Amino acid sequence: MGFWTNHCANRAYLYHVRGQFDKALAAYDKAFARQDKPQRARDYAGYTSVLVRNGQYQKAYDVITEGIRVCNVNAKQRMSILSLTSQYVITLWKLGRLDEAIAEEEQVHEKMPSTNTYGTLGYFYLLKAIQTGDYEQSLSFNQKGVEYADDDPTILDNLAQTYYRIGQYEQAKKYFELALEEKPTQVDSLFYLAKTCEAMGDSDAARAWAEKAAAQKASHLSAVTDEMTHEYLKRLQSQENA
Repeated sequence: MGFWTNHCANRAYLYHVRGQFDKALAAYDKAFARQDKPQRARDYAGYTSVLVRNGQYQKAYDVITEGIRVCNVNAKQRMSILSLTSQYVITLWKLGRLDEAIAEEEQVHEKMPSTNTYGTLGYFYLLKAIQTGDYEQSLSFNQKGVEYADDDPTILDNLAQTYYRIGQYEQAKKYFELALEEKPTQVDSLFYLAKTCEAMGDSDAARAWAEKAAAQKASHLSAVTDEMTHEYLKRLQSQENA
């Protein structure tokens, strides 16, 4: 990697860790546009992370696959390679290739189960269940996930959403509240706890949780969008004023 490529990549990394994502993306673009592209897994992982955050999923997928090919020869870069493979399944999902994402994450989980794999795979199983209407696998796996890490907000939310989808609202409410104890700003939990309270006939609680959900900025990895939270709150408020 040449001097200017290294310089651009290092600037991108500094912008990235400071949370200056637009500047990071511009610097990564410059580094990877050069003929002597970066060779470090850290640079590929950082670039794909910013691309995913920016919604550029196809480009992220292309960079990830190249990064895995280029960097996998260097055993010292193993942790960054793991970061790349984590981003890989996310891009598969975002590109509408959920079954492939599940298959990839199942392989990772079988070899090295962790809080991350329980959270990611549990969410993928939930999304698959929403498509098919069969929640058995999602329920079983996410129950095991909570047994593995009962303080992880993603895993707790996965189980809560599964209970919500099958109409077990008391259980859903319990696990949404546990998830929010760990991460009070988690938009998915706030949004679906509001919907759970509405389903249970508690309109005041539904509106209160919906207000909290709408006050947050939805994650780029969340299935719940800012538009969804604001539209839902608007509907609840209109019902109150009717």
